[in-house]
Amino acid sequence: MLSTLMLLAEKQQLSLSIDKSCILHIGKGIICANFYMNDSPLPLVSLCRDLGITIKNYLSPSSYINDIVRKEHFRANMIRRCFV
Repeated sequence: MLSTLMLLAEKQQLSLSIDKSCILHIGKGIICANFYMNDSPLPLVSLCRDLGITIKNYLSPSSYINDIVRKEHFRANMIRRCFV
């Protein structure tokens, strides 16, 4: 699957960033396989952020919601400081 993706990217003259790539296993089972891109192993992570959305391996939205609340709390405090 990864080799097909890399061939397609090469055919379209696109480059894949190995440093930004990772493996997110969703589910309760334990993954035993290692995945490689250009002979570099991809890290297995339990939390991944893509397009501004944080996804955990058990698909809980709590970290995404916490990120949104933290950012909005910061913005609200900045606005409040402008008026004080």
